[in-house]
Amino acid sequence: MRTRWGLLVIAVFLLGMFSGIALSKKSGAIDSNVYMGKTPEEAAAALMREAVARAKDDSWELLAVARAYYLGGDKEKGTALINRVSAGGESSDWAVIARTYWEAGEKDKAMQAFEKSLRVNPDNAKVLAEFGAYLNVSGERERAEKMFAKAFELGPKSTYLPAWAAGSYLGVVPRRR
Repeated sequence: MRTRWGLLVIAVFLLGMFSGIALSKKSGAIDSNVYMGKTPEEAAAALMREAVARAKDDSWELLAVARAYYLGGDKEKGTALINRVSAGGESSDWAVIARTYWEAGEKDKAMQAFEKSLRVNPDNAKVLAEFGAYLNVSGERERAEKMFAKAFELGPKSTYLPAWAAGSYLGVVPRRR
């Protein structure tokens, strides 16, 4: 009788363990062996491959990976993903690209990307205010204030727009998700 109970307990344990493994794989969870115990470079490379695969063709997700590559020092891979996304060239994509360049200290590229964003959608109040803030921080106050005026006209009830503009007078650029 004890043997049967022992075998039953072991069987239930194994069933639970294998069910857990199967469910974790089915849920899409990343196996911790991909990154645990690896060098930071190996862990990052493995997780980046996973991120690119998961992003598929979602532009913002691809740009999140591009940002990690670019700011992490692999500008070639970051640029390749940026180029992949920018072929479609939506206004919001260009703004995300601009932020990445700004964080990398490449202000000229950031300004060009913001300009592309506004060419695609010249009435995007958030991009106008954000670009204006970056310009203001860079010393182009007159141009920035024209963008702020248009942004406030297009988004009169927004809290973000005046907050971003105000921060720029204090040297703070907007932080967006």
